[in-house]
Amino acid sequence: MTSETSQTKVPVIVDRVHHIAFVVADLDRTVDRFEALLGLKVAERGLVASRGAEVAIFKLANINLEVAAPATADSELHRYLNEHGEGFYHIGFGVEDVEHTYSQLVDNGIRMVSRPYSAYKDWRISYFSEPLLGKVRMHIIDRTAE
Repeated sequence: MTSETSQTKVPVIVDRVHHIAFVVADLDRTVDRFEALLGLKVAERGLVASRGAEVAIFKLANINLEVAAPATADSELHRYLNEHGEGFYHIGFGVEDVEHTYSQLVDNGIRMVSRPYSAYKDWRISYFSEPLLGKVRMHIIDRTAE
């Protein structure tokens, strides 16, 4: 009789979409348009030095809407904008703990594009890739990031 040992994997829990993000060339113009469209003022705005971007965040009842524009001509975001144009940029999935979820995703064979790092306001994030969804950019973020 052989004994099989199986490793029990703790399920990954992605319990919400934290935000969706759009990339634009002119953040001021886009903020004005979104304020008119949503009937809301931008909740916050700031630099993401690690990404060479400036972001504006609208807090809707069930999700955050992020609008990002390149802050420098040599940033990854500037290159992305030149290659793809304005539009949808990425989706951020809220998780309880980015480091723990990162480890679970790696254990489950998910291709992680970046190790967890601090972005805007020290929010912990980690990008991943899912071939079934093509070139859609996705990351996990602490669900409590405010």
